[in-house]
Order: sequence, then C-alpha cells, then structure tokens
Amino acid sequence: MMAVAEEQSQDSMEFRRPKILIVDDEVAMVRSLELLLRPVGDIVKAYSVPEAEEHLGSNIDCIITDVCMPEASGMSLLEKVKRYSPETPVIVMTAYSTVPEAVEAIQMGAFEYLTKPFENADLIGCVKRAVEKKGLIVGETKNIPEGWVCNSEAMKDCVQKLEKQTLTASPVLIVGEKGVGKKRAARWMFERGRSKKAQFCSFDGGMYEEESPLFKEKLARSSFVFISEIFQLTRKLQDRVMDLVADGKIKLVGGTSVNPDVQRNEGFREDLYELLTTHIVRMPSLKDRAADFDALCYQFLESMRLRMQLPSLSIDEQALNILRKRNFIANVHELEQVLERAAIETRTGVIVEKNFVNVPTEDLMNQLPFSIPIEGGWLRLEYLLRALEKDVIERAIEKYPKTSNSQIASILGTTRRILELRMKSFRIWEG
Repeated sequence: MMAVAEEQSQDSMEFRRPKILIVDDEVAMVRSLELLLRPVGDIVKAYSVPEAEEHLGSNIDCIITDVCMPEASGMSLLEKVKRYSPETPVIVMTAYSTVPEAVEAIQMGAFEYLTKPFENADLIGCVKRAVEKKGLIVGETKNIPEGWVCNSEAMKDCVQKLEKQTLTASPVLIVGEKGVGKKRAARWMFERGRSKKAQFCSFDGGMYEEESPLFKEKLARSSFVFISEIFQLTRKLQDRVMDLVADGKIKLVGGTSVNPDVQRNEGFREDLYELLTTHIVRMPSLKDRAADFDALCYQFLESMRLRMQLPSLSIDEQALNILRKRNFIANVHELEQVLERAAIETRTGVIVEKNFVNVPTEDLMNQLPFSIPIEGGWLRLEYLLRALEKDVIERAIEKYPKTSNSQIASILGTTRRILELRMKSFRIWEG
C-alpha cells in the first residue's frame, strides 16, 4: 500500500517550470538571483513591495524577498501573502539579521530566513524544496554534485563516501579545513536522500547560546541538521541535539576543521562524540586537489562573468601559475574571493598578475606595524577592530574614488549593505 501511495503521490506532481518572484530594490542583486535561479524556474522581477503586489495574482509558486526596502518592508509583503495566499512559500533574506526578526519571520509563516551573504547552494536548495512542496518537480539530483569539480581522486573518493552516508539515519561527521565546502557537502547529502517532508537547516556551533530562540525554532522545524564546528556547541545545546538524535527526529551532520581526537577530553558529551565519530568523511583541502584546480578557477570565472554581465572573463597562464603555487588558507572559499577581486581589478577582461591586489593570508602577521600589549590586551581588541575597519574602508574609498559601493564591498570581501552600515557607524560619507 505504501508503494502505491508513493506512486500516486509522484503521479500527482506537476511537470512544469515554477514561477519565482524575486523582490529586492538592488538591481544587481535581482540580476544575480535571476541568473542563479534561471535553471530552476521562470523568473518574475520586482524592485519594491508595491510592484511585487501587482504579481501576486499571477500564479506565483515561490517568493524571495529582501526585508529592507525604501517604500515598504519585505515583512509587510510576507504578511499580505500569508493572509491572501497562505500556500505560497516566501523566503525572506536580509543583510541586517537579528534574532527577534528571524523568529518573527518564521512565526509569520516564512518558508526560510536567509542572511546575506548566503551560499548559492543554500538558496537553490531552499527554492527547490519550496516549489516541490507545492507539487512541482524541478529536476533530479545527479550522482556527482551539480557544479562540483571532481577530477581528483581525493574528491571522487570523498563524494563516494558522502553518498554512502545518505543511506543511513546515523549521525555523520565531515572533517576538513576551513573553506573546503563541508556545508555544501551536507546540503548535497540532504538532496540525495531527502523525503518530501524533510527540512534542511544549518548552524554555526559557536554562534548560539543555550537559550537562543532562533536555534530552537529552526531546530524544531528541521529533520536534517548540519552544525559546523559542532564541537563548539555549549553543553545544553549538546543535550538538546542529542535528545533529537536519540528520538530519531533529525539526521545530524556535524562539521569540524580540527582533529576530532583532540575534542574527546574537552568536555564534549561522550555519547554524542561516539555517535559522530562512528561515521567520518574527510574532505580534501585545495592543496590535495591539484587535478581540480584549473577547472575550479574557470568555473568561478564563468560564474562571475555572468553575474557581472561581462562579454568575456579569463585568466592568463602566468597569473594562473601564481595561483597554483599559492597556499590558500581558506581553501576553495579563498580562491573564489581572490579571483573575484582580480576580476573587478581587470580592465581588459583578462586577469593578469598585477590584478591580485589582496594581501596573502599567510603574510598578514608581517603587515602589522605593532603588537598588542599583553596586559589588558583583550579589552583593547574591540577598539582595535573598529579602528582597523575604519582605516581599510577609508583607504579603499581613496584608492577607488570612482568605484561604486557595491564594487568596493566586493573588493573588501563583504556586501554593500554591511559596508554602508559600517560607513554610517564611522561617519564616513561619500564625497
């Protein structure tokens, strides 16, 4: 009977392209999301809440809205959609994330709440789940993760092990250096083994206190949970997670950038530790993926070309060779950032050596012209951070006087809204 019911449920799924409404006052953001989501469905664009409301009666299958917009808030749009079309999923995104606002959005019926900058895979996966919940089919997951480069034996072996772990409900621990893609791997595991009612959520283990309402709210709604740096969870949150695992309510995937053996005697709950370390998948660092390196660079450049709407974007052999020899502390994530900044620097559409303007991470300590006194040093860090932030923003504006805030933010490795928030805080005004 279960097989028949499943077959009937599958037959009731509708094979048509979903209609996705993107609402954001930033033209560049709308364009970027349009390019990202075009393979998923047909895109409808709106640059304000009033403009978005004009489309609400036209069979919209999913809405993605920013919170902060000039004429009206995305929260008001969420409220109106839930009142007149409660079955339409709404994904709320913002650069100014606060816990009360996130909890309010979820309680008002938001399908998901994302903080900018978010990973492309998170948004794509969220949109797919939202439209599939409405009975639409948007495509099948591939054996090799979509968009992943797996030419190296290390990466092929990793994907093979990840796929095996989708067949079990037991917790899994993904071990790898920062920036290797642990969260993306967990997302793919979810996509491979998901059921129609499954919900994915992710947390940073070091960011939440025991009584965090956002942690509790999202955890209660989810059946597949990824916790990065899981060994940084507080003891009470360890207890909460362990209860859900023991009751079979969640599939837990943990991530860590340190050797799990080091954590055994660090006060981490022993039974949860044993469960996590029963199934370990190690993700290779960038230096162990030499066969993937060039293809990763070309993949990132093509993505940037589309996002920046450039006729062409490439890298010459000398510049590529410099990258091959570099030690990327933050792995794939850092490689993407370096290429993006170089892409902004180039005037010809071809990245050359002089376009690498960022300071190599491993040389950063040598750039400091001072050292912090030990006595009271910790108390000075907050003030020092603000001074450094203010200094780097002022120097960026001085170096690129005719560059938009969006481009300066990209050069700095942040978002336009975060940059402008800091500029306002430091009283840095555009001349």
